[in-house]
Amino acid sequence: MSNRLNRPGFMASSLALLGVLNIGNVQAEEAAPAGTYTFDTIKVTATRQEQTLEETGRSVTHVDKEEINEVQAQSVAQALRYAPNITASGGPRTDNQGVNIRGLDGSKILQVVDGVRQDFHSGHRPTYFLDSELLRQVQVVKGPVSQLWGSGALGGVVAQETIHAEDILAPDADSGGLVKSSFNSNNDKQTYLSALAARTEQTDWLLSGYYRDSNDLKHGNGEHLENSAKRDYGAL
Repeated sequence: MSNRLNRPGFMASSLALLGVLNIGNVQAEEAAPAGTYTFDTIKVTATRQEQTLEETGRSVTHVDKEEINEVQAQSVAQALRYAPNITASGGPRTDNQGVNIRGLDGSKILQVVDGVRQDFHSGHRPTYFLDSELLRQVQVVKGPVSQLWGSGALGGVVAQETIHAEDILAPDADSGGLVKSSFNSNNDKQTYLSALAARTEQTDWLLSGYYRDSNDLKHGNGEHLENSAKRDYGAL
């Protein structure tokens, strides 16, 4: 559940974090011990087609966790800013930035979080809620894909995948955590994020939350961008 509190109003968004895997028939190996199974190849893609990135004829951009950290992205749009034919739209406020694909943005770009469509649009309110630290990877399918995803995908699809417990835990650890804080001098923006994760033989779990608070942004001439201050928070 992700709750957003912005000045001057309140906004709530529910993100159903679902991963859909197409798993073939499960077959037990003849010589394998009891309880051990062999699965068919599992393919998870943003294109909704059983093809690898090399096989697809569409233009697809993939940004992994390492690249997101390298560019110090503060929004989904900034994570994709070095990809060809993709620019950030929405001005300097990171929470209000969107993705522009080949000149199309806004409601013409469909965004997906863990396979679930995000259809919220309201004026200048944000549509990309996740903090970049909670992103495991982002895939962008460029061009019209409405025949695969339905309405809203005229310009393309931005498919976001959130982090897993294994992204936080060391290989030999059963529990652990992550704490991050940052500060931006331009608008005195403070960001705090923490996550706890654990795993057993049967299941993994992850609990994370973030809080961000900032004043009005400053222009190059020292004047402030009115009504750009904000305070928001979210949980995963």
